[in-house]
Amino acid sequence: MQIPWIVKNSFYEQSYADYLAEIGVSVAWMHYADDALKAIDSQKYPLIIMNLALATGDCKDDGLARMIAESADPRNIYRVGLYVLDRIRAPSSPNVDTPVIVLETVQPHLPLWIDSETPLAICAKRNAQYHCKLNTRGRDLVRIVQEQAKPL
Repeated sequence: MQIPWIVKNSFYEQSYADYLAEIGVSVAWMHYADDALKAIDSQKYPLIIMNLALATGDCKDDGLARMIAESADPRNIYRVGLYVLDRIRAPSSPNVDTPVIVLETVQPHLPLWIDSETPLAICAKRNAQYHCKLNTRGRDLVRIVQEQAKPL
């Protein structure tokens, strides 16, 4: 089984990939929102892992390009992640019902930069699970993936 992991940058990629490989899961690393949007719009996945803080890429997606053009706000890094999450949950998305795990370094009950909402609230509105990376070790991630992945 292959799952996408949408993340701006990561120093832990190989260690998490190794843990997941032990249970037969390979990871397709996606470092830009543009790449992730192409993938999630065209293929159904058993599970998606992502961060909220994402880099845009080349902004070939019209909605993403428009959002970035309208505001140079530094909070856009989180808005990009929310845009991707909203696209995953769009009624026309093949992944509308795919489990999504959001891993982030922001503590779950602290407000994020977006409208003073907590990451837990932001994710709950979009039917996504929020986990703080600082508390999610490799073995914990394996357990979460095993519990959440849906057979295709």
